[in-house]
Amino acid sequence: MSPTPILPRRFDLRQPRGQATWATIWLLSLLMIYLGAFWPAYPVHDNATLESLLQPEFVEKPGLQLSWLQSTGEKQHLSYDVQTMLYLHQLRGTRAIAVQHFSLQEWGRTLMLISKYTTDLAKGEVVLALMLLAALFSRFKGLSGEIAVRANTGLVGMLLAATLTWLSKIGAGRARPNGLFYREDLDWIPFSLENLHHSFPSGHATAAGALMMVFLFNFSRLWFLWIAAALWICTTRVLTLNHWPTDTWMGLLIGAFSVALVSSITQSRRELPAQEAGRYQSSRETVLPVE
Repeated sequence: MSPTPILPRRFDLRQPRGQATWATIWLLSLLMIYLGAFWPAYPVHDNATLESLLQPEFVEKPGLQLSWLQSTGEKQHLSYDVQTMLYLHQLRGTRAIAVQHFSLQEWGRTLMLISKYTTDLAKGEVVLALMLLAALFSRFKGLSGEIAVRANTGLVGMLLAATLTWLSKIGAGRARPNGLFYREDLDWIPFSLENLHHSFPSGHATAAGALMMVFLFNFSRLWFLWIAAALWICTTRVLTLNHWPTDTWMGLLIGAFSVALVSSITQSRRELPAQEAGRYQSSRETVLPVE
């Protein structure tokens, strides 16, 4: 008898349907990330958000350096990532007296405050520790083999996701958003070992994506809750000005794909003994004479 599948067929990388699903997700995601990070969609001049940030009465923190964007001739347009960060910085720096109650700005400031205290719920070290504890608990408490396999699969998937994220951060070398505001730095410096150039992808979003898939595969009835929680963690990384929007989407994708890949490999290894037993039984029925 074949064991219970760890993941649905639409996410199983061994199945044509799963391969098509992930290929579509990757292609659309990479296109979206490219457009969000590089497409010059917003003008530098006549940019209301940028101009408001250059007015001292709307800025709380000193040392803000944004005039260089207007003085740099080669940057006549801004990407979606940069424009989003400018808007959020403007929202955070707007004085409360200038914000009307129940306005969009007021709701935005409230979300930024909530995100400050919830963003570390998916910190990579925390998620990895939780998965390790789950794997150890299932092993030493003698839980069923099914539970142990699923716990170990989640742990290995998280380890793979963390490794891929770390390598991607170093390989991409993308400047963090504070480079936009305080250091006049938007460059990508591949193979940089400086933490200020380790923005892409987001480690928190990677952990959220991995944890999301673990819960989706094991508690699928609450799928909307797991997806919403992962997307919220991604949103908090942007609202706290720690990552560009495209950083979080790539992190979410790496985390989800890593767990799906490990789950597919685990499922293949689990089905192999059952397939061999079936072939052995079939060969016995063919060779042995009928009595």
